Amino acid sequence: MTNNDSGSPFSVMEEQWLITFRSTIEKVSPLKEEEWEGLLSVIQFRPFSRHDLIISEGEVEHFVSFVCGGVLHGYFLKDGDEHTIAFTYKGHYCASLGSFMSRSPSRYFIQALSDGMLLSIRHADLQQLYDAYRGIERWGRISAEQVLTGFEWRQAELMSFSAEERFRLFMSRSAFLCQLVPQKYIASYLNMTPETFSRLRKQG
Repeated sequence: MTNNDSGSPFSVMEEQWLITFRSTIEKVSPLKEEEWEGLLSVIQFRPFSRHDLIISEGEVEHFVSFVCGGVLHGYFLKDGDEHTIAFTYKGHYCASLGSFMSRSPSRYFIQALSDGMLLSIRHADLQQLYDAYRGIERWGRISAEQVLTGFEWRQAELMSFSAEERFRLFMSRSAFLCQLVPQKYIASYLNMTPETFSRLRKQG
């Protein structure tokens, strides 16, 4: 890691990512300066390259990460086929959350679809910060609640919405991913064939 001219242990680019990270945290939980300094003391930057596996099925997730750049997808394997369950990209969190929280083996993979960078915090470090700082504990709790609520709504959509309804919702919320993610992964995420996804895109 290269120091910048201010004497910070972080590079100029990393300092910019830290500003974004803090802004994201403080949307749900304002931090005192000592709380932010506590986070800074345990943050790691982890670059990744396209096709890298961030975590594999059967491994225990040791990090919760904030995506500074790049796109990743989570998937599981069944009968040799990949089934995409999530996409993660700049400005969002990335982890095999169940594994991270329970310290049990991950049930799925997270793989990079492009080059990028993660801002990561180890599980043990985060637990210590939760115990020491109320603002950090509140951020972690609310963030986990938001992720779990999102998964709940996604399950409802998969179970009760038609393929066309799922497609329309995806395009209204995340159409930009069509420029970043191979079509086959989006189709899998929406629980439809690539042919169905292509047909719905052509219909507009």
